[in-house]
Amino acid sequence: MPGIRTLEPANVKRLCPGDQKRVNIGINGTANGTATVILNYTHSIQHQTYPHPLSLGLTEWTSDLSSLSQHESPEWFDDAKFGIMIHWGPYSVPGWGNSTPYESYAEWFWWYTTHRAADKSDTYDYRLRTFGPTWNYDDSFPSFTAANFSPKAWVDLISASGAKYFVLTTKHHDGFALFDTQNTTNRSSLHYGPHRDLVSELFTASSIHHPTLKRGTYFSLPEWFNPDFGPYGFAELPGNTSTSWPGIIARNPYTGLNEPYTGRIPVTDFITDVMVPQMTILAHNYSTDIMWCDCGAANGTASFASEWFNSARADNRQVAINSRCGVAEVSDFDTPEYATFSSAQLRKWESNMGMDPYSYGFNRATAERSYMNASTVVRDLVDMVSKNGNFLLDVGPRADGSIVEREERELRRAGEWIRGHGEAVFGTRVWWVRSEAVGVTGDGGDVGVRFTQTNEAFYLLFLGDPGKKVFVDASVPLLRGDRVVVVGGDGEREVEVEWEGSATEGFTFRVPEGVWDGEEFCWVLKIVYLA
Repeated sequence: MPGIRTLEPANVKRLCPGDQKRVNIGINGTANGTATVILNYTHSIQHQTYPHPLSLGLTEWTSDLSSLSQHESPEWFDDAKFGIMIHWGPYSVPGWGNSTPYESYAEWFWWYTTHRAADKSDTYDYRLRTFGPTWNYDDSFPSFTAANFSPKAWVDLISASGAKYFVLTTKHHDGFALFDTQNTTNRSSLHYGPHRDLVSELFTASSIHHPTLKRGTYFSLPEWFNPDFGPYGFAELPGNTSTSWPGIIARNPYTGLNEPYTGRIPVTDFITDVMVPQMTILAHNYSTDIMWCDCGAANGTASFASEWFNSARADNRQVAINSRCGVAEVSDFDTPEYATFSSAQLRKWESNMGMDPYSYGFNRATAERSYMNASTVVRDLVDMVSKNGNFLLDVGPRADGSIVEREERELRRAGEWIRGHGEAVFGTRVWWVRSEAVGVTGDGGDVGVRFTQTNEAFYLLFLGDPGKKVFVDASVPLLRGDRVVVVGGDGEREVEVEWEGSATEGFTFRVPEGVWDGEEFCWVLKIVYLA
């Protein structure tokens, strides 16, 4: 294409039937039109013209949706795979969501106590018997102390878990912010509770002690009971049984009196005077890498996103925005909640779920045995990665900033496996031929198998112990001359695995005695391509 010069060609080491791979080609210049792709395959050069119009080179992002829809999740996000989410705020003071099967989100405590028709978790009665009829939600602020909050300990734990990024809840639907909101509101941790900029403390600790961790900001677009949100208030379904963001002052459910909305500064328009300025503060003053919105709603996301994308590019940063910012065209990745997919998805996605069985915020009713264990963390991560997903795993600290001991223990156990087998997870891509299969062990048992790949290797990840011999009926890209080795195992030496079979008949792998002794959670084989 005239005006374009290739600086760095791309290389694909192996591509099997039914698979697809995306490559990065370094160019300079700008041009619009059709391009000719030169393919050098086993020294046979082919010229193929791409028939659709292309726009090559960097241009300014605009608030036009056709411009914003071209933005994609950054490569670092695709590589990162595993993140930790943190729900922490005044809702951690009551910390109540009941227990399964009556559990609900503990961070929704205020809303459920004022919407009794939707309350399945005894939230209304718990509030009455615990705090009394005259207690209002904002009375929780003084007890949100962060007295035992150690930013370094938090980022040390995140790193130990194997995660590559984290997302902190900077403001939930209660409107209480953990960052310096400047002149948009005084309803924040700087003015009430701990009187500290909690976001700054955590981000600073991360930049000092774990600078490679990417930092994200959960941000609720609406606020349940802020009257300034009133013109934009909505309900998901008619009636009191649905979740809603009414934008009216909450009423104490026992006295019928209005509850305070402490720290509010009256404004002319919620979107232009509160929502967008606060997003801009997080983007620029805190240099967030991920704007992780929630609840959609009326918004000013398009203008915010275009300005942020341009600013980040000028700083040589790649940033991401999720699917809950209210404008579908802006979204870089989808966000299923406490859910996953059964097959690989073309569009990038990130599943978020708590270590608690059904709450993101701290829930004092959850029994220790009910928290997600390390085995589930690892297997869920592997399953999601094999299907083009990331895993955002949530922890809910107590009001004083301490983390539930079981959550910390299981995160560290999972992290040991993740760090020891990271090459099969981080920086990998989907095998589009199939994302899962069943392996048959030597004694006739079945184990689930997932697949990932890089340009240099292919990985088989077994979700159960495959033993010394396992047959996999899948056309994995294994050719004569390739080597198959164990990832992990005793960790002291590279152990080769004998194999036989073909893409049409399946493959049998034989692992030497004792190599997998002590292995747990997930067992990994690696195909190292000869060429």
